[in-house]
Amino acid sequence: MKIKIISILLASATLLPANPNYSKTFNQCIDRSGGVTFKMSQCTAAEIKHHDKLLNTNYKKTMKVLSKEKFPLTF
Repeated sequence: MKIKIISILLASATLLPANPNYSKTFNQCIDRSGGVTFKMSQCTAAEIKHHDKLLNTNYKKTMKVLSKEKFPLTF
């Protein structure tokens, strides 16, 4: 019984889509890496750079909306 459950879980895991939080470019890069750690780390570094840029862009947009009158920051 345990083997059937484990087999079903493993089979269903392969049907899951790629993580939607990763860019299409990242998923393609990982697929092309062939499981080579160095290539995968290059894909990861590029993805981190991409998300950092998105974070900075959204942070700047947010700070424009939150003026000092609406969101006073005092430390």
